Amino acid sequence: MTNLIWSFRTKHFIVTMTALPEDDLDLSWDGDGSMREELNNGNLIAFCAHAQVIFDGEEIADDYLGQCIYKSIEEFRDHIGIKINHPQCGSYFADMIREVCKDARKHLLKAKQVYIRGQEPKASRNQVAFLEGKR
Repeated sequence: MTNLIWSFRTKHFIVTMTALPEDDLDLSWDGDGSMREELNNGNLIAFCAHAQVIFDGEEIADDYLGQCIYKSIEEFRDHIGIKINHPQCGSYFADMIREVCKDARKHLLKAKQVYIRGQEPKASRNQVAFLEGKR
């Protein structure tokens, strides 16, 4: 099971969130077995959320959150935009996307500082906007 939860694409960047199989589900906290029963009946699903940023075909940042249990994958991402109107509400989805984009910016800024003799550094407007946090 690998399901696309969300994706955003530009000329040079792809930001995605996918649901991967949860290979090591810990239900030790499920004292009465009701959660396991809901999972077995298909009323709930368990997955590992994976966010990543790909720059020109190369993954430059990623983040994982395991042990996700929801009624559906859509329920996991239903908080899109909720922090704007309700900043007290948390969202694993929004936090993971924000964090992976921040890590990608750090990666690109670090790579931008590396100079290879004979090669001029190149940065498109999209790259500069991403580095400055405008994309």
